[in-house]
Amino acid sequence: MYHTPAHKQPIPKPARDPFFDPMVRTVNRNLVKYAAGSAIFCPFCSEIMDAKRTVVLSAGSITKVVCARCWDTNLKPLIKPETLARCEVLDGRVLWSKKG
Repeated sequence: MYHTPAHKQPIPKPARDPFFDPMVRTVNRNLVKYAAGSAIFCPFCSEIMDAKRTVVLSAGSITKVVCARCWDTNLKPLIKPETLARCEVLDGRVLWSKKG
């Protein structure tokens, strides 16, 4: 459960449908591959982007593509949790993990 500032009421996360999970995972992987290929280099450390170590942060029409190291050390600690809850974060490390 997470809270929105406007309502201050808990909003349940949508139920996951196991039928669509593989399709959503494939679409998200392809989105991260495309973003990594388009960016080529991380804008912060100039490391070559690899889809498995790329993080895509989307908030409305704004999208930022960074390497996982810069996400963990520079960006994630700076973003407030309530702001991060309204963003969509696609982490290549999670998408290509063996667990799920």
